[in-house]
Amino acid sequence: DLLGGRMGQALQRAADADAHCAITGGVGRDQRDLPDALNRTVLVDFSSDQGAKTALNLAHKLRTPLLIGTTGLCEETLDTARTLSKDLPVAVVANTSLGITVLRSLLESTATLLADLHGVAVTIEETHHVGKKDAPSGTALMLAETLSNRGLPIQPEGIVSNWKDEVI
Repeated sequence: DLLGGRMGQALQRAADADAHCAITGGVGRDQRDLPDALNRTVLVDFSSDQGAKTALNLAHKLRTPLLIGTTGLCEETLDTARTLSKDLPVAVVANTSLGITVLRSLLESTATLLADLHGVAVTIEETHHVGKKDAPSGTALMLAETLSNRGLPIQPEGIVSNWKDEVI
């Protein structure tokens, strides 16, 4: 296997199960470059702010589209992604799950309907594996922003994060 981490292992399993998909390389914590001859369609990063910076540099060097699924990026990293996106396809997303995409769409509709009602309060409660580093998660913050943009703001204490031993 070329990939580490929970998401990397999930990507490896998905690629192994699909004859039309292949993972052709990986970058570890101590590795900072990929071979120039690497056959690639897209670079994918689900690591950290530092890992995203490395991925942005590689995407620029290799002229390869990039998907960053990492949350908690600093403003400098986000600025670099915005700048690179003028030359290459770059997507920075808090969550790539189809279920979360559907949920976000449902929240947009629901928030629009409820925004004018007085006394409506919304809470987001999330559960993660014990290795999850950020709380609230980028997904919870994205969902809260979706609601707020539709007139239904959530107070910071309205996002509750829980950790359990094994959560998938």
